Amino acid sequence: MIISEINGGLGNQMFQYACGRALALQNNEALRLDTTTLQNSVTDQYFTARPFELNIFNADAVIAGEDELAMFFPKRIPLKFWYKWIKNYRHYVEPFFMYDNEVAKLKGNIFLRGYWQTEKYFLTYESVIRKDFKFLLQKNDTTVSIENSMQLQNAVSIHVRRGDYVSSPTANSFHGVAGLDYYQAALHKMEQLVEKPMYYLFSDDCPWAKEHLVKDRNDIIIVDHNKDKDSWQDMYLMSKCKHHIIANSSFSWWGAWLNNSINKVVIAPKKWFADLEKNEQTQDLIPQSWIRI
Repeated sequence: MIISEINGGLGNQMFQYACGRALALQNNEALRLDTTTLQNSVTDQYFTARPFELNIFNADAVIAGEDELAMFFPKRIPLKFWYKWIKNYRHYVEPFFMYDNEVAKLKGNIFLRGYWQTEKYFLTYESVIRKDFKFLLQKNDTTVSIENSMQLQNAVSIHVRRGDYVSSPTANSFHGVAGLDYYQAALHKMEQLVEKPMYYLFSDDCPWAKEHLVKDRNDIIIVDHNKDKDSWQDMYLMSKCKHHIIANSSFSWWGAWLNNSINKVVIAPKKWFADLEKNEQTQDLIPQSWIRI
């Protein structure tokens, strides 16, 4: 059995699921998801609590039962059984942010704890992951209308991620924010590569985007109708664009990745983390065909 710990927002949950799913497929094991962290989390000035969101997909998202978790977290183990337990029920914690080739060697009952943010963990099973991440829920009328318009244009998604990256001191010092210079450079690069782009901008801070990016431009449409439980529809619409300018956000990473066009142009920030040491470990995060600026 493979159990993957699920925490963070939708994008993080997708990486954690995809890594666990790939390992389960490789080893012909069942996959279970541990949502304990999500259930116990609360929002404060340092942390944003998140709900479980993978049920929007066609994913094999089976929540681990108490008895299954108990195998990995026994209350007491007699000393004479300790070695046998540790051998049969292993915890594997992500040792660093870049790709860890030891994951593919794991066998037996494994509890995965980490973020696993690179497609290298699941690219062998890409077709399965794409099928698993097919959106199941009904889209609202506005989303359907925007999608129809996108099909007639060279639609380019722009994601501006601010929110707790700005409001939370902890998130700000760790993640940082992709600033105006990045978006201006990304727009310039996109216009060199794509003919007559029409931009669809998604943000948790639309006033900032309107003031600093849209201004007098008539080729940027702000998409701001999807709130709270409908926010997943922004990822869906991103995935329907032909090209992408993403933020330092797993949400827009997946919006771009779910577009399976081989001709897509994806622009991503070189500065993914404000923490310089962490940022040096992001070489596996961005697929080789994407452009970092």
